[in-house]
Amino acid sequence: MTSQQPKLKKWQIFALGGIIAGLAILITVGTIREKASEQAAQPTNAPVASETPKPEQVLTIHNSKDFAALLTGPDNDWDVFKAFAAKYQGRTIEFDGNVASRRDHGDFRYDFLILTGNYGESPRTGPNFKFSGVNVRDLHLTGPTIPEVVGAGDNVHVIAKLDDYNRVQGLFLLDPISTEIR
Repeated sequence: MTSQQPKLKKWQIFALGGIIAGLAILITVGTIREKASEQAAQPTNAPVASETPKPEQVLTIHNSKDFAALLTGPDNDWDVFKAFAAKYQGRTIEFDGNVASRRDHGDFRYDFLILTGNYGESPRTGPNFKFSGVNVRDLHLTGPTIPEVVGAGDNVHVIAKLDDYNRVQGLFLLDPISTEIR
């Protein structure tokens, strides 16, 4: 005796094929969505341990030829000043300078004109720097001697962020990080 299996009709075959195809599509879409949600949960720009960015080095005359040239060059080389500002805006600089003048805004706020080197030193080199509209507390004074008043004639050691360059006035505008009377 032979057992006979019933033959499937064409429409049953097509229906079964459609169901299998539908299931395959659902499984594929589900897998894609699951992987997408896993990727969305992970930070996309997370640095790899070996790619962790290093903090930028503070520019000094000892580690930056550009900064050394700026401070020791002529005090009126506007094109060099502009190029330096464009390249290093937002960076932190550190140098010895002096308070050439202090202009009072009122409300204990001042503009401090900072020149390179020691007060009264000749010949004068480098650009003009300015702390604008700050009070003495904003200077973040450090060191063994912290005066209540800072003014013209004070020699200072400056660490500041290079905020902007004003070509019309020939001034590098600084945001003080720390200032030490020296």
